[in-house]
Amino acid sequence: NYERFCKTLMAIAYLSYHLSNKECKRDFKRVYGTLEKNNEVGTMKEPFSKIEDQYLILENWAKLDPRLIAGVTTKNGGVSIGDFQQLNTAFHVNDAESVVVENREILSKKLEIPLTDWVGAEQTHETHIEKITSLHRGAGSSDYESALKATDGMYTDKRQLLLTLCFADCVPLYFYAPKGGMIG
Repeated sequence: NYERFCKTLMAIAYLSYHLSNKECKRDFKRVYGTLEKNNEVGTMKEPFSKIEDQYLILENWAKLDPRLIAGVTTKNGGVSIGDFQQLNTAFHVNDAESVVVENREILSKKLEIPLTDWVGAEQTHETHIEKITSLHRGAGSSDYESALKATDGMYTDKRQLLLTLCFADCVPLYFYAPKGGMIG
């Protein structure tokens, strides 16, 4: 079941984040050794493709379903100034809320997805994963107060929703199950 799969992978990601440096080095050597043994070192390709100055998408996913948008944003082309220069879309970093909303509107127009169809979360570096329904539409899109509380992962089977999270020192995990119509 996809829901259990997502929760399991998020739990693994959480545990990986909290491993000691020694354990990380050991795991890296093991994985690298396997790649080397299988002659796969250096064969990994960049999964993201630049579409606009403001964002990159997972190109292979777009090929699977042209209506699907999965990717990351850049800092280019926004209106924030100072430490948050340009396209800051995060409410939690003390940039002016009106400026963050304006940056999100810029991205909204580029993606052709209204801000009212976005869903955002208050991330806490925990393991809570939320199944997003149509009732969540707009949560956290225009302010931090309405964001899903204590949520570090999201998935949905609903169309016309943009699931958004912020990443700095964490690695995002993307999931797509075409047969089940699920994305996270």
